[in-house]
Amino acid sequence: GEDAGAATTTTTTTNGDAGAVHDGSSSEHHPHGGTTATSANDADDDPHPGAPCAAYPEVAALETTMAEIRGYNEAQEARNAAIRAAMAAPDNDAALVAALRTLKSRVSRVGAWHDLAEQLASLLPRLLVAFEAELAEKRFAAATRALSRILAFVVAFDSAKIATPGIQNDFSFVKRAASKAPRAAAEVVDATKASAVSLFIAQPSPMLARLALAVDGDAGCRVLGTIASLCASTAADHAPKRLADRAGGAHDAIDACLRVMTSAFVLYDRAARTPGGAFGSGSRVSARKVASALRKRGAGRDGFESLLAALRYTTLHYASHASPAVQAIVER
Repeated sequence: GEDAGAATTTTTTTNGDAGAVHDGSSSEHHPHGGTTATSANDADDDPHPGAPCAAYPEVAALETTMAEIRGYNEAQEARNAAIRAAMAAPDNDAALVAALRTLKSRVSRVGAWHDLAEQLASLLPRLLVAFEAELAEKRFAAATRALSRILAFVVAFDSAKIATPGIQNDFSFVKRAASKAPRAAAEVVDATKASAVSLFIAQPSPMLARLALAVDGDAGCRVLGTIASLCASTAADHAPKRLADRAGGAHDAIDACLRVMTSAFVLYDRAARTPGGAFGSGSRVSARKVASALRKRGAGRDGFESLLAALRYTTLHYASHASPAVQAIVER
């Protein structure tokens, strides 16, 4: 497992907060340095590369969702004060309703995040199959872009969720309040799915956990292993060849590549049916190469520590199967 998942020539691209892996066999010089992989299908596949993929409308919600969770802490003190006021007067229905109204603008989005997770989980198996087909044809098309953006998103979302304890605290208050003020609570979170949303947001890494359940066994793990290996090779070599102006430069490309790599690796580990998951001897991806690429190219970048933490804490098999060499890289 430690030396598995070798990759050939690779390229990576990024668009905003997402990156895409592409196996490129031809390239041309780019005016801003590096090279740009070319494909006869690129222009036809995506005439507007910066826009969400029309074939996968779920992608359109990713940027907005990240803005919501990153901005969740705004006015948190006001929400905390409303909760304290309601708890200090348990028989005051008006204080409880006022607290629920104060929480509504933020907590109502948690239900939307749950719905998005369900949509992405439904989409993931189809995307993995489509990506593998595009990779075999050596073309960078809609499935590759959409999958890359989703993988980068889920690890970023979960990192933001872990850093925002107010989300779960606020939601728990709303759920408890439902017994006393069901109508007001229902205006914040749909009562019919409150339990499902509660289970979702209670998890430390809700997006990764949900998408891992959607991976289609060995076939899905094979594709995720390929993605993680391609990204590890690209990041380790610092050779992102597809850096168009819209990509924001090599720094952004490597950032995106590291997020996609980490997400694919974690999903592989959580979905794998072989002993030890991504860290076991039967793994299709080298845990050592992934950890080394992250350590080598991630140091000093925003979010680097959260990606290392994802390898260590959101995988299922790190504690039991990570080799001493991998642990030394991750924990040093």
